[in-house]
Amino acid sequence: MRKVLSCLLVVAMLLSFVPVATASETDSLIAIVGSNMTLGNELIQNFMIEVSSIDDPDAYTGIVTHAGQMTEVPLTKYNPKYYCISYGTAAKEMADEVSVYLVDAEGNVASDTFSRRIKDYAKTAIENTDNVSLQRLMVEMLNYGTEAQKHFKYNEENYANADLTEEQKALTSTSVSCENDRTGSENVLGSNLSLEERILLNIIFTDVDMDALDTMSADVSYEDYRGEAVSAQGRIERYSATACKVVVDQIVLADSRCDVTVTLYDAEGNILGECVDSVENYAARTYGSNVYALSEAVMKFADAAYSYLLGEESEVKFVASDDLDLVHTVPNGTIEKTVGDLFTAIEGIEIDAENVTVTYEADGVTVELTENAEDWTQSALTFSGVGTATFTITDNDFCIPTTATVTVTEPETVEKFEAVADLSFEHT
Repeated sequence: MRKVLSCLLVVAMLLSFVPVATASETDSLIAIVGSNMTLGNELIQNFMIEVSSIDDPDAYTGIVTHAGQMTEVPLTKYNPKYYCISYGTAAKEMADEVSVYLVDAEGNVASDTFSRRIKDYAKTAIENTDNVSLQRLMVEMLNYGTEAQKHFKYNEENYANADLTEEQKALTSTSVSCENDRTGSENVLGSNLSLEERILLNIIFTDVDMDALDTMSADVSYEDYRGEAVSAQGRIERYSATACKVVVDQIVLADSRCDVTVTLYDAEGNILGECVDSVENYAARTYGSNVYALSEAVMKFADAAYSYLLGEESEVKFVASDDLDLVHTVPNGTIEKTVGDLFTAIEGIEIDAENVTVTYEADGVTVELTENAEDWTQSALTFSGVGTATFTITDNDFCIPTTATVTVTEPETVEKFEAVADLSFEHT
């Protein structure tokens, strides 16, 4: 069993919160108070609603309107202070306005409408920080969006980077160097990128049994931008009548120069083909083509992401308690603890208290966790039954997660009585 206090899995970059310009003027409506962005291999806007303004989150649904389409999006927990409505957009849509609001179970409008374009978010972020790496990241993102608009001939009268000043435009890299060192088996037909809604690396294999695609599997492995090993399964899809493709969707922006190994197997585990490729390799192969301007923009954006992330070194911010063995005081009872009993913040290190996230996996024991939005240390834990529960804590701000494993046992059985030696009785 796994419970998560935050809907955000930060394998990507969590960018700064930008509040709405004006507060709600209608007290009866729930306020959407601002937004931030998550950058992985897609662009996600997170629209925030304070937890204190909603009694029952299951009673509401987020409505997103974008490009003439209306989409229902569930309201999810972002952290102890906020719920969020998350919505992903394509690179070419950075200049599009996205509007969100809540409806209740009867379909009645329950909140203000909050509207924002990614280009406006980025412009505000650039102007509100002195961090040059972040400014460059935002500029390269908007340049990438602009090249996507040009390539796909989308909304070309309103480019994503049109509002940047000359000084801000000067933050972009003047050039980017890419090399192609792709290797693969003879049946590697080629590879390409999907650069619309997500950045996906596609490896194409031929000379395979097209009627057996459902029985095949594909391993994906690489070292990410931090040097950490990643292993995953690729998605196998039909590419043509005689070829299939393995879709790699695990890589994030900062991984664009990382070599990714894709191995295709049949049902018996025999290797059908293998390829080592990267986003950088693809960009190098497009040099001189009509795709290169877009590929170059992707790499500039990726390099800016890498520089920004490496400039924000992660650190350990919490330490686990030494006393994690819990014993019930009575059989079949419960044990009451707090998150602060399991973890303490390391002295002298700044904690982003509003974004502290706790997750756990329980084996045997039943765990109930009640959040405290004002003080993460006072989030309540209730243990019933016996077993183990492994907790992980982070503050989602370049924090290396800390884990603690709690063991819950029943009290030892103690003999408190002994039988009388002579238990023979005679009637008188």
